[in-house]
Amino acid sequence: MAQTKEQAHTWYLKNKERRKAITEKNKVHVAAVKHAYYLKNKEKRKASDKAYVLANLELVRARQRKYYKAHRESALAGAKAWRERYPHRVKKNSRSYRESHIEEHRVDGAKRRAMKAKAPIGSFTGKDWTEMKAAYGYRCVYCQRKKPLTQDHVIPLVKGGMHGKSIIVPACQSCNSRKSARLAPPFQPVLYAV
Repeated sequence: MAQTKEQAHTWYLKNKERRKAITEKNKVHVAAVKHAYYLKNKEKRKASDKAYVLANLELVRARQRKYYKAHRESALAGAKAWRERYPHRVKKNSRSYRESHIEEHRVDGAKRRAMKAKAPIGSFTGKDWTEMKAAYGYRCVYCQRKKPLTQDHVIPLVKGGMHGKSIIVPACQSCNSRKSARLAPPFQPVLYAV
């Protein structure tokens, strides 16, 4: 006679201790069966897990934050061990992130260089940089050509300039290199409004 789902669930709940004892007694066999099932259904499980995470993103993130708070040291140690075990994947992930977040990466690099030069650091984000380029019409402030833009400090960092949106302008690489550590020329356009 076939059992209904409710009957099976009732039996499952009634015999909790018995199941626990059987599982403990046959630990090696149970682990082998679970592993074999996982290997047989690996792609199906991955797809199912991914679908669950996407459907419950906020819940999953809340659980992760809670776990991290409770187990910070072991989580950090686990992450470090993973990075040491899979350096090629770390490198691949880093490259992929940089390529998909190129503007943020450039802004972070400019900030890092400013910190290295011990310049005062103001507020300047990737969003600010995008807005600034749009305000200047995606053109170099010096030659007015549409070329790939770099961040130019009107007052160079080596001459006491700060790294912030009130002093940065978009310039093409050739104009930025030509200007070098000199002050901006007198024909410098009005700075982007803060």
